[in-house]
Amino acid sequence: MGVKDTHFDFTQGVGFKTFAEADAFFAAGHYFILTVKDQNGEIVSQRQLTFPPRTSPMIYSSTANGELVNALDLNDNSSEAYMTGLHFPAGAQVQLFLVENQRLWQEGDVLIDISGINRSAEIETVTVDANGNFTAKIWPNANLTLGSYDLVARIGDDTMPKLLTGDIVAYGDDRYGVGGTTYLGRSCAGGCECAW
Repeated sequence: MGVKDTHFDFTQGVGFKTFAEADAFFAAGHYFILTVKDQNGEIVSQRQLTFPPRTSPMIYSSTANGELVNALDLNDNSSEAYMTGLHFPAGAQVQLFLVENQRLWQEGDVLIDISGINRSAEIETVTVDANGNFTAKIWPNANLTLGSYDLVARIGDDTMPKLLTGDIVAYGDDRYGVGGTTYLGRSCAGGCECAW
C-alpha cells in the first residue's frame, strides 16, 4: 500500500496507491488468503481475509494526488508533505496539524504544529469536498526537517492547542518520516481508539 516516492510504478502482485483503490478491490469481491505453515512447509491453517470499506474519517501522509507516502527524502528538492483525509463530513472546515511523533496520544496532550518556517506553527485549514475527502500541502520543501512526525486533523474551528475528543490522528506505526523510513498502520479517532 502506498508509494515510496512520486515515481512509483507497481507491476507485480496486488498493490494499491490509494485507499480508494484498495476499497474498490475488496468491494469487487476480492480477498486475501492467509496461510500458516509449520517448519516443514505443511499448511497448518488457512483463512480468507476480507476488508469492508471504511466509513469513519481517516488521515494519512500522501502525494499531491492522494497516494500514500511513508517517508520523504530531504535530498529530493521536490519532496513536499501532503495530508489526505477520507470520509469527512462534506463541506466541513478541517484544521491540519503536523506535530512531533509521539508513541501514544491521549485527550489533552499538547498539539504543537511545526510545519512553518523554522518549525513554527502554520496550521492549514481545508474545506472538505462534496465526496468527504481532501488533500492539502502541509509542509513545503523549504521547511522540511529530519525526524518522525504525526498528523492530526480537527473538524471545526476550535483552536485549542490540545488534542480533543474527535480529533483524527495518524500516529504510532503511521508516523511520517522525513529523511528516514516509516511504516503504515492505523489512524485513530475520538480519544485515539483504533477505528479499524
